[in-house]
Amino acid sequence: MRLWRLVRLGLGEAGASPWRAWPLAAGLALGVACLVFLLGLAAQSEVVIKERVLGSLPDRVRVQMSAFSMGPVSLSNQMGPETIAKLEAIPGVVEVFRQARYPEPCQLFAEYGGQRLVTDLVLEGVDPGQVTPELAQGRSFAPVGPDEAVPAVVPRAVLDIINAGISVNTSLPNLSPEAVLGRHFTLRLGTSSFNPGPYTERRCVIVGVSDQIGVGGPAVPLENLKEWSRKEPQVHSLTLRVDPPERMGEVVLAVHDLGLKTPGFETAQKISEALAYSRVAVLLFCLSVLVVAGVGLSSGLSLQVREESPFIGLYRALGATRSDILIIYLGRAAALGLAGGLVGVVAGCFLGWATNLAAASWLPQGLLGDQSIFAVSLPALLVGLLFSLAISLLSGLMPARAAARLHPAVALRGE
Repeated sequence: MRLWRLVRLGLGEAGASPWRAWPLAAGLALGVACLVFLLGLAAQSEVVIKERVLGSLPDRVRVQMSAFSMGPVSLSNQMGPETIAKLEAIPGVVEVFRQARYPEPCQLFAEYGGQRLVTDLVLEGVDPGQVTPELAQGRSFAPVGPDEAVPAVVPRAVLDIINAGISVNTSLPNLSPEAVLGRHFTLRLGTSSFNPGPYTERRCVIVGVSDQIGVGGPAVPLENLKEWSRKEPQVHSLTLRVDPPERMGEVVLAVHDLGLKTPGFETAQKISEALAYSRVAVLLFCLSVLVVAGVGLSSGLSLQVREESPFIGLYRALGATRSDILIIYLGRAAALGLAGGLVGVVAGCFLGWATNLAAASWLPQGLLGDQSIFAVSLPALLVGLLFSLAISLLSGLMPARAAARLHPAVALRGE
């Protein structure tokens, strides 16, 4: 019997339509929807978290000194010219940028939502090249003279903290990167709430928002910071620019060989490992849902074989072979599995789209940056469809073989 004829028989002309077993296919759809949604959520979460930890520039890695302390004993490496020279000698490292902290008390005065903002802060100084790619168009981060507004960049993490904390619990507006560009604030150098004293004031203008300067206070050009300090600021971290970015792994290993650490890179690796375990757990959970649905599908198809035994006997008497009967019921199982898989893919994508809309409405502005909380993963779609099809075929194998083994005379009697 021709294959297309067998398919038509399996899809509705064999006495009982397979589509009355749609609740069994719904179980497959549920498993595939969970797989598509959860894997898309996990993959996009990894992207967002890594961007927050490593920054948005894939060719940069932050290096800090390794420190050990036990009571009065403390050992640490100094980030001096010798260390910088060793880092510059690593193959793949094309630039090394310094970051130092202002060694004296400091206060910030600014306007926020029509309110006066006064806070003590940790002032950072960085080499201009460290933040140049993150500056707003047309802005400069070069050192300036004493009568000019000093360019400053603010950490993106500070905006996230303000938006997730202060703005949520007060009537003050959210702060987006665009909203703070060009805003001015005043630094009082040499005084703080806990250590008041004589101070000098410097006017600053925000020229960018950066992922590269940590989670402390704003950063100004390092040369300006040195001019303001009565003692030499200590460099506490370095940022390496790697070219090409694909050499980042070997550069990190070379940095570790020098006794230094790359905390952001190491944190990102731990996040990747944790999310890899979560993806395995998602796969096992969804596979268990599909297996349970497959057991139900097998039972439903077995019931259909019993109901259709007279038709099976008739087809056998008219010349259908055992292989033909096997194909009819395997095709029926495959159709249910494919339909359930497609419905599950659509449902999972719809749930992800709804999650993105909810996140955009409820999460603080700028928390996700340019990313979404869910993204369609093509491998997840393919895996979901293949799992659904494979489990439906395995579930239909035993009922199909039972139908193929029926003797025509016995089947015609309906026994």
